[in-house]
Amino acid sequence: DRRRLEGGGAEVAIVERFDPRNHSANKLQLFAPALASGARGVLLLDCDTIVVRDPLPLLVGRALQSKIVDVPSVTHDAFERAFRHYGLALPRRRYRTTLLPGERTILYCNTGVAFLTAEVAAEIVPVWRGWNARILDTLDLLGPTAHHCHQASLSLALAERPVPYAEAPAALNFPLHMTHLPLVPALVEADPAILHYHGEVDGLGLLLPTRYPLAQARIEAFNRRWSVRDRE
Repeated sequence: DRRRLEGGGAEVAIVERFDPRNHSANKLQLFAPALASGARGVLLLDCDTIVVRDPLPLLVGRALQSKIVDVPSVTHDAFERAFRHYGLALPRRRYRTTLLPGERTILYCNTGVAFLTAEVAAEIVPVWRGWNARILDTLDLLGPTAHHCHQASLSLALAERPVPYAEAPAALNFPLHMTHLPLVPALVEADPAILHYHGEVDGLGLLLPTRYPLAQARIEAFNRRWSVRDRE
């Protein structure tokens, strides 16, 4: 896999696991080498994301930028238990989820796409790492949503150490899953830069169709490129 990626022009860095119980936090291991290289910022992408146009115009400096979750995958009751256990003040439910706009949530982000400038990363990442480690010993607080502990730990970190936050637009982290939910007007109008496909991919690696027209155009363009690549 490494040879194949490097053959395509990628630079590959291998990092140690954060903790075997919390594989989503492995991405935090990238900050030290990235910032040591002099990077002005770090864009974190989950493995089930695809960049379909230049995301740079959508990025905001001097802030943590990430999209509010698609649905309240960690319930408010779970957050109440966690914040109470750790003695933190529970933030107000000021934000609306992407796919269920009527659902309000605290500052709870989908970390599948997150951008941090170097100065913000230096401030919040050590705190985020600390909460990722602490929450693994109290996963019962999150109940059946414990597999989202990495995302929940960011909410705890931001409550302890607030940093400037810029809510990412849907185009920067466009969800293709939960196709049973009604169309969301804001997503109808969004031209995605990064598609977060989750499981919406077939056995050939082609993205499954969506009802959102602008996203569908990006899907079709990607699928054409992917098909050409396979033929080559």
